[in-house]
Amino acid sequence: VVSDEPRPPHELVRNVDKDLETIALKCLEKDPARRYGSAETLAADLDHWLNDEPITARPVSTTEHVLKWTRRKPAIAALIVVTFLAVCAYVGLALFNKARFLRERDAAIEARLRAEVAEKETVKKLWQSYLDQARANRWSGRAGRRFESLSVLGKAAEIRPSLELRNEAIACM
Repeated sequence: VVSDEPRPPHELVRNVDKDLETIALKCLEKDPARRYGSAETLAADLDHWLNDEPITARPVSTTEHVLKWTRRKPAIAALIVVTFLAVCAYVGLALFNKARFLRERDAAIEARLRAEVAEKETVKKLWQSYLDQARANRWSGRAGRRFESLSVLGKAAEIRPSLELRNEAIACM
């Protein structure tokens, strides 16, 4: 009686009127300041209830229920709060790690794409340098220039065959 809250009447008797239950629970409050101030105010509330008028007593809110329960069972309440905070910390850390992983993955993808673009550009420049070398050999007037030009054009054709290479090979011959 001293430490536990009274069971609500609706748990003992079905179909108890909510206002009557509120009046009864107000009478059974542990804190005297929360009970009726006098028998006269209790009688007035009972008269209101009998006449289907609004009563002055208010049901205990969920917040008040929780506060009362935490005062009665502080160890369990503390355990629940610590567990909740631990779960929040775990979820926060998981979200932080996921965000970091996604940033690193995106950076790696971007770096790979830049490397691929750079490699394509390098291959393109190499192809163009082979073609330019073949032309320079052809225009040089040196002996054996045709074989050197055709050899260089063969390397360029391994990278990317084209009509331009064919025309240069014909010009070399």
